[in-house]
Amino acid sequence: MRTYQKLQDTRTAGLQAKFELIQQVNEDANMKQLEAVYSVSIRVTQLKEFFKKCDMADIFVIASDYFQNPQQNGDLIPTDNAGTIDLFTEYSKVSIDLVKQASEFIMFRGEEKCKLVQG
Repeated sequence: MRTYQKLQDTRTAGLQAKFELIQQVNEDANMKQLEAVYSVSIRVTQLKEFFKKCDMADIFVIASDYFQNPQQNGDLIPTDNAGTIDLFTEYSKVSIDLVKQASEFIMFRGEEKCKLVQG
């Protein structure tokens, strides 16, 4: 438990405790508003770079469609014509049900997800 707490502390050092809604930036924006936008965009970029560095970028790529395969104990698997969805850039296309299906697929058949992402 101590190791987990230390990891969490090092990963969240310097992060704001919470982010407020970002107001639209225009030519009248003050420095505090610009800093908030910059901080959020930099953190997202840093997160993406961290995932690439640790070979974890694929955890945010899911199949676009799943079905329960009766030949494989009813496990959820991607359909043959399923595409991929990058949750960093295409999050608006995803329903909570699709995220649940993707999570179940990863939990039970994670090694097959690697094949899906690698093409």
